[in-house]
Amino acid sequence: MRRTPARLAALIDAPGAEVLAATVSRRGAPSPGDFERALRTAAAVDLEQGPTHWPWWLTRQLRTDHAAFVPRGAVPGIDNATGRNWVTVGTVSSGPLVSVDPRGALAPVDAGWTLDWYLGADDRWHVPAEEAGVRQSLPAGPGAPVVETAVRIPSGDAVQRVFALPVDGAEIIVVEFENRSPVPIALAVAIRPADLL
Repeated sequence: MRRTPARLAALIDAPGAEVLAATVSRRGAPSPGDFERALRTAAAVDLEQGPTHWPWWLTRQLRTDHAAFVPRGAVPGIDNATGRNWVTVGTVSSGPLVSVDPRGALAPVDAGWTLDWYLGADDRWHVPAEEAGVRQSLPAGPGAPVVETAVRIPSGDAVQRVFALPVDGAEIIVVEFENRSPVPIALAVAIRPADLL
């Protein structure tokens, strides 16, 4: 569907479920613009009932007691205004394929959704977007398409590794999870309708 001023104006007044459906990227279709992404994120927040875990930047912007809090005011969308410090991963031939935020949430370029992760350790569920003991590094050095995010859990770390590589003429993103503790952990992944913008 083409982006016209009339369509964007209609999205502002549309119910949240319609906004989410109208702003999903479909293969071959133009990706949503920044305004549509902001509307989709606001619709997802407005539709949420009960406790939820949002991407790192959104969690901070929605908390009134946080320094990164941004009041919504009269603006119809929610845009990432405080957490734009992610790392892009891709290959030399593909360019950026995915962005990884400081807590390990992945957002494929122009997809409009985020893949987030959660860890069940022997003490509780650990949510990287909300944990204090999260570190991120580029283990292969700057310029190499590998990002590692480690979360502190009892007796060790759980690590997510994201990298890109060419396979049979296509460029793919690989997400690996490693338990660097001596006890078993549970892993949950979730796809969310909020991206890093």
